[in-house]
Amino acid sequence: SRDPNTDSIDPSSVDTSATWNVLRSFPLSDAVNTRGSNGEGSNANEIYYDDFLDEVTKKQEQLKKLEYSIEKSARHLMSEAYKERIKYEKGEKITAKQHETKILQDYHAELQRQREASMAWQAQLEQDMDAVCDVCYDGEVTPDNQIIFCDSCNVAVHQKCYGIDRVPSGNYFCHPCTYFEKDRE
Repeated sequence: SRDPNTDSIDPSSVDTSATWNVLRSFPLSDAVNTRGSNGEGSNANEIYYDDFLDEVTKKQEQLKKLEYSIEKSARHLMSEAYKERIKYEKGEKITAKQHETKILQDYHAELQRQREASMAWQAQLEQDMDAVCDVCYDGEVTPDNQIIFCDSCNVAVHQKCYGIDRVPSGNYFCHPCTYFEKDRE
């Protein structure tokens, strides 16, 4: 965690179990023990080997110093990268959850609209089946004498009672609604 006053990482929150020593993967103790008892090589290959071993040991010490010098900044960078990743993932999850919630709300609203439209259609069908002609007050319907409803005032009339030869394919408006131009509204 960060100290807000110094903008630095709290040392107690740093995982110290992580190792930064690269050379631990390449131990030299076995190679040192293979030298002769007097420390000098018994032939030319061992001399080259001793020189090589001394050079590697020097490089190992240099590498240890370098690792130690960058360890603090490397840990800080890793900590910052981890915090940024967590922040990004949380934001991404929140955005996805909000999007998912909106989709579900839209879906439920559409289902409700469809239910209401279906119920309105069913109610209209039931009303149409119970319809009575406003001219003759009869509800009898035949294929050539249907009851037609005005789309403006909803008056119900038989085709023959109102002088309509065929059922209109589009909207139908009665004579008063046509006269008062309610068909244009």
